[in-house]
Amino acid sequence: MPTQSKTKAVELDDLKDQFEALRDDMKEMTELISAGVAERAVTAKDKAVDAAATLSTDAKKKASQLHADAESAITANPLAAVAICAGIGFLLGAVSRR
Repeated sequence: MPTQSKTKAVELDDLKDQFEALRDDMKEMTELISAGVAERAVTAKDKAVDAAATLSTDAKKKASQLHADAESAITANPLAAVAICAGIGFLLGAVSRR
């Protein structure tokens, strides 16, 4: 009987060692996964910042182009531009009274 209890004690110690090794492996895996997620988050953030910068630049170019087009249209047809502005002002005034 004493050998059987020694065997159980050895098995229990072996199980404890295996459990600690498993716990250490799980900790390492969790750290690796966390590092991978953090790296992907940084990459996604960098892509979003680049895309926003590109969109901002494009929007500024389009706004500048629209401004130049409007300015040239007003310069080419000043009477029509004044008439359009007067009509818009009349409509805004009529709407604001109601």
